[in-house]
Amino acid sequence: MLLVGVVGGGLILLTRQRDGAAMSGGGSPQVASANPAAQTTRPGPGPSSDPMVATTAGLRTPAMPASSQTAPSQASPAQSLPKQSEAAPAGQPARDPLPGVAPVPAGDGGLSPDTLALTTAAERASAEGRLVEARAMLNKALSSAATPAQDRAALRAWIARLNQDLVFSPKLFAGDTIGGKYTVVRGDSLVVITRKEGTVAEPSLIARVNRMSNPNALSVGQTLKVVRGPFHAVVSKAAFRMDVYAGPTPSDTGLNTSGLPDGMEPGWTYITSFPVGLGEKSGTPIASFMVKASKLINPTWVNPRTGKRYAADDPENPIGERWIGLQGHDEGSKAFQGYGVHGTIEPESIGSERSMGCVRMRAEDVEVVYELLMPRVSVVKIVP
Repeated sequence: MLLVGVVGGGLILLTRQRDGAAMSGGGSPQVASANPAAQTTRPGPGPSSDPMVATTAGLRTPAMPASSQTAPSQASPAQSLPKQSEAAPAGQPARDPLPGVAPVPAGDGGLSPDTLALTTAAERASAEGRLVEARAMLNKALSSAATPAQDRAALRAWIARLNQDLVFSPKLFAGDTIGGKYTVVRGDSLVVITRKEGTVAEPSLIARVNRMSNPNALSVGQTLKVVRGPFHAVVSKAAFRMDVYAGPTPSDTGLNTSGLPDGMEPGWTYITSFPVGLGEKSGTPIASFMVKASKLINPTWVNPRTGKRYAADDPENPIGERWIGLQGHDEGSKAFQGYGVHGTIEPESIGSERSMGCVRMRAEDVEVVYELLMPRVSVVKIVP
C-alpha cells in the first residue's frame, strides 16, 4: 500500500511495513498454544531509550533511590511475573543527558511548601517500594506552576526512572492504572489481547514490556503485563525535548486552556522524555496535532527538494524506520499539513534544527514512541 503526503512543503511517499516488521495490522500472528514449552523469553532492552536521570539535589530531598529497590512485603503490593520474563537489560548503552534534563544545581530550588511536602513524601514512598504512590505525588509536583523550571527537569528525570519499573518492565504493581495483568487464554495473540484489553497502544508494546523474544509464541495460562494508554507527546522547541504522557485525549477546544506548565493537560501522567531534532530555520510549527492513520514502518520517501526516491529498505533513507503522520487537532493547527515524527540516519542532527520541519528522533527512541502513540487518539503538541 502506498500513501502520499506532504512534509514541510514537499512530497513523501510512504509504504506499509515490510514483511514481519510490525505487529499492528495485517499478518497472521500465531495463536496461543496450550504447550508452555512454546514460550520463549529473553532479556529485553526495556524502553529503547533509557531515560536520562538528573540528580535531585535541587529538590531539597535525599538522593533518589534506585528504582530496583525492593520494599518489605507489607509495604510493597507489587507482583512479579515469572523470573525468565524479568531479566534485566543487558549491555544497554549509556546516553548523553537530554537537553533540559541536566543535573540540577545544589540549593533549595525555591520550592513551595506544598511541592516540598510532595517530594519528601514521594521519597519516603519510593524507598518503601510504593512506586505508584511516589509517581502520583511527583507528577502532582511536576504539574504545579509553583515548581521552578529547573526543579521540573529533576522531577521528570525522577519519574522517568520510576517508570522503568512501573511502565517498561514486566513487574506488576497493585493500584497501577497504567499497567495491568492479563492471563493468556486459548486463541490469544498480542493483537487480540490489545483489542480485548483496550490498551490503546501497539501490540508490540506488550512484547517489549514483557521481554518477549518471540511475540507469536504465547502459552495458555501465561501471565503478561499490559500497558494501557492513551499516550500523548509534548515537544519543547526550546529544549529539543519530547515529553511523553499517559492520560485522556483532550478535546480540540479544551487544549491549552488549563494553564499547566510544559504543555501538560489535566489528567496526564508523565512517563519519560526523548531528545529530538527540529526543522531548520525554526520550520517546525507551534501547533497541536492528532496522530493520523499514516503511522508506518519502513517508509519509502521522495526528497521534495531533489526528487530523489529512497526505497523502503535503503539504508540511506533519511526518514529512517518509522513515520508517525500528524494532522491539526485544534482549529488553529489545521493549516499545517504533512508534518510528522520520524527516525533519522543522522543521529548527530538530534538537538538541532536540520529537518525540513518534522520532528526527528533517534532510531531506537522513535521505535518506542511509535508503539505508544496511536492514530485518532494520541495528541502531539509542539510548544515554544
